[in-house]
Amino acid sequence: MSDIDAIFHEITEIDQKLTELPDDAFEERLQLQQRHDELHREAAALAADADANRPIGEIEAELAALRQQLDSIEGKRIDMVQQSGGGDASGPGAEGLGATSLNWQIEEAQGADQIKARIALLKKQLSDRGVDPGDNT
Repeated sequence: MSDIDAIFHEITEIDQKLTELPDDAFEERLQLQQRHDELHREAAALAADADANRPIGEIEAELAALRQQLDSIEGKRIDMVQQSGGGDASGPGAEGLGATSLNWQIEEAQGADQIKARIALLKKQLSDRGVDPGDNT
């Protein structure tokens, strides 16, 4: 079993113990929660190390896939000009606030913010290694 597997196994055991503890087991609950938090930090550190040591080709492939996924999400946006009647046909109140809200909800539901954050991380990793990640997104 790998280190990360062992960590997740222990986290699962702690979660089970936490659900089984009586309500008045404050000290034991605190100790288990502290160990749970410590294991999460260890898992995050292992994940960061693994990410930093990935081959450049894998990072570039993931970056390309994420950019394509983000383009797909952005392609589902509502065209505010078309919705408001466009050009001279749009009158007062046709600013597209409803469409703006719907666009935000669509992007939020599809995880656009997380994808953008991951893209930024991958671009930094490539830049740190002297590879131009490209400008788009």
